[in-house]
Amino acid sequence: MMNYFEFYDIPLSFTPDEEGLKTKFFQKSREFHPDFYTNSSEEEKQLALSQSSLNNTAYKTLTNREARTKYVLELEGLLSEGEKDELSQDFLFEMMDLNEELEGFLAKNNKSEIEEIKNQIGTMIQNIEEQNQPIYKEYPEKKDQLQTIKDNYFKSKYLARIISRITM
Repeated sequence: MMNYFEFYDIPLSFTPDEEGLKTKFFQKSREFHPDFYTNSSEEEKQLALSQSSLNNTAYKTLTNREARTKYVLELEGLLSEGEKDELSQDFLFEMMDLNEELEGFLAKNNKSEIEEIKNQIGTMIQNIEEQNQPIYKEYPEKKDQLQTIKDNYFKSKYLARIISRITM
């Protein structure tokens, strides 16, 4: 099966050219638009529909940083569907402390302290992204560093879950 990068005929990357990707998406959208297949056979209509669907899914995945990271890790065989987060004990202990602190602030509805924790988590996510940037730029030459991207992917997901709990 063709992967999304092959579908758009672009190099496998954590940081694809966004303008080029958008251009490819619109080209494929026109190419497979159902209006161009009204007089075609059922088989051609179905093929166009499946290609149009693939185009939308590929674009949605490749334009979302988290989804794209997950997808590249899956393509590299480092992440499988339904795989559980593999987080270090140090990170988990840090998160346990943070969650306990947060629970106290939520129970007291202490908005300023809750906002402070959100800012702290935002900084942690930003630091993770800064750690990933050099690896993204050197990919695929530095595949030996992909484990760091995987670890950071799971950390970011964990932190995003905390943020979503706060904003509920």
